[in-house]
Amino acid sequence: ASGLRAGGGASRSRGRALGVAFVLILTASAGAAAAPSTGWSAGVAREKITPPAGVWMTGYGSRDRPAEGTGQDLWAKVLAVADPSGRRAVLITLDLCGIPRELSDAVAKDVSDSHGLPRRAVMVHVSHTHCSPILRGYLNGLRVLPPDAVARSDDYAATLRAAVTRAARAARGGQPPATQAR
Repeated sequence: ASGLRAGGGASRSRGRALGVAFVLILTASAGAAAAPSTGWSAGVAREKITPPAGVWMTGYGSRDRPAEGTGQDLWAKVLAVADPSGRRAVLITLDLCGIPRELSDAVAKDVSDSHGLPRRAVMVHVSHTHCSPILRGYLNGLRVLPPDAVARSDDYAATLRAAVTRAARAARGGQPPATQAR
């Protein structure tokens, strides 16, 4: 029998779908010639958010032990855009099953504060993979964790928050003019 591992196919397919959507927004077709700058700018970045072995995973009620390894890395991905009038927004997607509101709000506040954006300009999204770490405050009561597992979950949440902030900073820093293909 195979051990429990972080990462899963649902995350991969949702991540690809989101990536395809971003590409479609910024380009029309693969063979088209690029048009002059549209006045928009866009930057992307990602940070690995794969938890270490020993963190309890979510997604399946039959799990009876923490993760023993990694089947596929989990990622925080960020798209930062600015329109011709200077309005900016940041889209964050996380390879997680879910995220507690308190953590989502804290991540959005970190990004909002560090980039001078209103809260409404920062969106936090999860792929809903069933191969991601349990975060305290998400799916409360579904599983009772031992105290050391709660501490590991809290440590992971702090690491996650820092990784998202780094990715947002990198996306905003590398925001070249966007072009539109026709």
